[in-house]
Amino acid sequence: MPGRIAAPHRHQTLTLPLVITLALSLLALAGCGSATSPPSAGPATSAADPSATVTAPTAPPGATEGTLPAGTATIDQATLPVGTVLVDGTGFVLYALTTDNGGASPCIDACATAWPPLIGTGIGVADGVPVTPGKFTLVKRPDGSTQVAVDGHPLYRYGGDTQQGQAGGQGVGGVWFVVGADGNLIKG
Repeated sequence: MPGRIAAPHRHQTLTLPLVITLALSLLALAGCGSATSPPSAGPATSAADPSATVTAPTAPPGATEGTLPAGTATIDQATLPVGTVLVDGTGFVLYALTTDNGGASPCIDACATAWPPLIGTGIGVADGVPVTPGKFTLVKRPDGSTQVAVDGHPLYRYGGDTQQGQAGGQGVGGVWFVVGADGNLIKG
C-alpha cells in the first residue's frame, strides 16, 4: 500500500502507543502555563546530562509514513542468518554497543561516522515487532540530538552495511552486536 512503512520483505502499518495524544495535549496545556517551565511527560533531561532519557512522542495505532510526525525514527524487523533482528525504516540492520552504560552513548565523532546513531524526535514501531513499545526510548546525545534506544541500549547502523539485510558489523571489536527483534543483543 503506498505511503505505509515498508519492511524489507513486506508492507506494514506502524503500531504505536497513544502517547502522541498525551504529548500533544501536554503541549497544548503548556501554552496556558509559564513559557519558562514546560510540563514534563517523562524523566527530566538537561543538555549537561547526555545520558538522560526523554519521553518519545509516538503516533496512534495505524499511523502510516505520511502521517508520522517529522523526525520520527521507525523500527521494523527482518530475518537474517543470525536471527530475526531490528532494522530501521529503510531496512538497515540496527546494532548496539556493549560498552554503552545506562543509555549514555560514548560513540561520538569518528565512531558516530562509522556507526551512525538512529536519531529521531519520536519512535514508530512496525506491526509484528515483539518488543514491548515501552522498551523503546530516546536518549540525549552529547550534541543535543536524541537517539533511539531499546532496553537502555542506544541503536546504531553500521557504515559498512551498504544494502538492506547486511550485518557486516556483527561482532566487530567484540563489542558491536545486532539487536534481536525481542530487543536483546545477539552475540552468536
